[in-house]
Amino acid sequence: SEIQPEYCIVGMGLSEAGNRNPLVLADAYEQCMIRLQEACPDTTFVISSLFPVIKGQGKAPASQTEINRINYCLMKMCERIHMNMIYNSEWLTDSEGYAEKDYFLNDGFHLKAGYFSIYTDCIRYTFHFPE
Repeated sequence: SEIQPEYCIVGMGLSEAGNRNPLVLADAYEQCMIRLQEACPDTTFVISSLFPVIKGQGKAPASQTEINRINYCLMKMCERIHMNMIYNSEWLTDSEGYAEKDYFLNDGFHLKAGYFSIYTDCIRYTFHFPE
């Protein structure tokens, strides 16, 4: 049988984002999301913004500037195709707009297991699931 969830949170990894044209990337993402919506018409899809990276962390496959540009393009894509988006920036960044260092692994872009609850709280409190 097919899986038809009521809600699906979709997030792109940084490995797909690094050194890519954000407009081209958002267009490819849009085509993927349109196909998913067609395949699962009763599912509400919610796009998650890309996680931030730790300031000065050279191991991340994308810079914070690239991530910000991609998140902006994803926001515009969501507006265009009437899809919800969750912005995790307020929950996962420091005062300079980079990843809160304690929340992430030494690679600078993967969330530590112990802090994943912050991300799930972000989803729970920023996307209003109907009761």
